[in-house]
Amino acid sequence: MAWRNLWRNRRRTAITAFSIAFGVLLAVVSTGIGDSAYGSMINFAARLGGGHVVAQHPDYLDEPGLDHSVRFDEDLRGRLEALESEGAIVGFAPRVSGGVMLGTASNNVGAGVVAIDARYEDQTTLGLVDAIVEGEMFAGPDDKGIILG
Repeated sequence: MAWRNLWRNRRRTAITAFSIAFGVLLAVVSTGIGDSAYGSMINFAARLGGGHVVAQHPDYLDEPGLDHSVRFDEDLRGRLEALESEGAIVGFAPRVSGGVMLGTASNNVGAGVVAIDARYEDQTTLGLVDAIVEGEMFAGPDDKGIILG
């Protein structure tokens, strides 16, 4: 009986079906665009910061300091290179980050500092490489300079 009632007024049924289909289409498209934008933002933020995964000393969060750091030695580098060659990770890079106070005669400002080793950084690990407008990225660990952002 319900099926017969739907087709009694064909125009109303077609308009309702079209409205439902169009609403579902808009919801799916907007959800897809939103998910893509969120994924891009998360990836870019991770490339600017420590990355998607950060290896740090177990006590670092409780007591941050240089005595609670991870030593990037040949053993750790070899294990990370093996993971990279297996495809388990996309890239890795050792970094030291912290906060500093920049001061002039008239003003003081807090800032963040990230020390990098240019031999390990590229577009997959450091988002700043894509954003350099003037100058060039460091070629090696002996290059002196800074990247201001």
